[in-house]
Amino acid sequence: MICLNGEGNTLEDVTLRLRGSYPFGYGDLLGKGRPNLVPTSKQGGVRVLGTGTTLRRCKVFNRAFGHCFYIQQGDGIRLEDCYAEGVMRSTNEMLSDKSGPAFELGFRSVYQNRDGRYAITPGYVKALTEDGFRTYGGAGSVTLVNCTAINTRAGFEIGAQDDAKTKTVIENCVARGCERAYLIGSNTIVRRSRGDIAHGPLLYLRGGRDSEVELELTGKAPESLVHAVATIAGENHRVKLTSQAGAASIPALPIMFGFGMPEHAEMSSPIRPAPTKHVTLENGIVDSPVITSSRLEGCKFESVSRSFEDSAFRASPGSWGLPPSGVAGDKK
Repeated sequence: MICLNGEGNTLEDVTLRLRGSYPFGYGDLLGKGRPNLVPTSKQGGVRVLGTGTTLRRCKVFNRAFGHCFYIQQGDGIRLEDCYAEGVMRSTNEMLSDKSGPAFELGFRSVYQNRDGRYAITPGYVKALTEDGFRTYGGAGSVTLVNCTAINTRAGFEIGAQDDAKTKTVIENCVARGCERAYLIGSNTIVRRSRGDIAHGPLLYLRGGRDSEVELELTGKAPESLVHAVATIAGENHRVKLTSQAGAASIPALPIMFGFGMPEHAEMSSPIRPAPTKHVTLENGIVDSPVITSSRLEGCKFESVSRSFEDSAFRASPGSWGLPPSGVAGDKK
């Protein structure tokens, strides 16, 4: 791991190849801090703590559990032409293990799935690393230009403080094959950037305020279980989603407007309505309907696709005419 402290440091043309973490092979399903089901030992790539740090043409090939590039402190930080690459594994393959920590735990997980169980759930693909590019709450303004994340947990998990005076910027960046391409917080501008939904959503706009997001959906239909193209919550955001010209058709996965990301951003956990105020959405993805929640307040949207209210899907279609036991033909 490289740690950049102090002021005005520049790192150029450095390549890191990471190995050596425990456990490895399950992503964050057994824990990533607290709680943990087993002791963990992470291995990170480039850690930034210093103001005025610049990274150019740096690459991290990560085969360990940890972030590739992560910014915990400092202001005026810039990353140009940097590359982060992880590796993915399906939960079906994890559930086929005949030994190892997940097997010994009975395939338990720290995350509650849609069945209400804390268990590894089949059908998904998980990153075995953490995020490609990540900011923490202690960071000031950050600019990422021409950066790429491949097969990481979040391609870009980026946000600034709610009261930040300077916007954090993501420009002309790419996320492919990630659990979630872009997980965005407050006071962040995303422009001329793109990503796919191979293994998870294009966007979680998790809440926060005053972000402007412009993303293009690229690639083909999902290769594993994906529940939404995007979830959008928070206050005073502006969001524009488009699809690449000539892109192949995708299933009618929704853009969920007025919904937060699932808890801890874990795909197998439920997506629930969340407060959403004065947010503007422009949807240019033809195949993706917009589903609106009851938590919208003062919001506007335009869409080339259909739109539905969440309440319509939650209303019962009527009686099945079954006996009290719920079993057809049962006379009891």
